[in-house]
Amino acid sequence: MADDIERARRVLLDSTLLGELDADPIGAVRAVEVALVDFRRSELARLAQTEEVDAEARRA
Repeated sequence: MADDIERARRVLLDSTLLGELDADPIGAVRAVEVALVDFRRSELARLAQTEEVDAEARRA
């Protein structure tokens, strides 16, 4: 998960110009919201691929 957090941070920082986050706080919030959605999607996809989820699905 730490790797995914770092990747999401890098994507956010790479997608903005230097100082843009400080100059445009509302834009920064929007960028963080987009990054958060991508992060959640990534984590949910990874969770869906775990053995525990497969075992729980079989039990259900």
